[in-house]
Amino acid sequence: MDLKMLGNPLSDDEKKRIEADEAAKKENNQTKDGSELELLAMNISCHNFYKLAFKGEKIYVYPFNEDYLKELFNQRKIRIKHEKVDEYTTLLTASTKELQDFFQKYGNDPKLFEDDPEILTKYSK
Repeated sequence: MDLKMLGNPLSDDEKKRIEADEAAKKENNQTKDGSELELLAMNISCHNFYKLAFKGEKIYVYPFNEDYLKELFNQRKIRIKHEKVDEYTTLLTASTKELQDFFQKYGNDPKLFEDDPEILTKYSK
């Protein structure tokens, strides 16, 4: 597997860690019929929401805080169409307008996104 982080070759240790992570994810993403959830997810038209922060040569990618989203649903603070895929995944099925309204209201809530971002390095020639 030829792995790069936005154009920069990875060390052998980094490659091994990523391959081990991918193998663990693959094992955890098997459905009852043996198909892979990630493969299925790549073939469904949908949007993923992240908060992005750009600092110097780095891009910080903050995913949704699923626990906080679950808390908002349980407390009935939000009423937006959604489906619970599994214990860890909520699929928002609301209309574009409803999603826009949701992000207008909650988009700046610091709890809506995880505290621990994925960090990407900008590619420059």
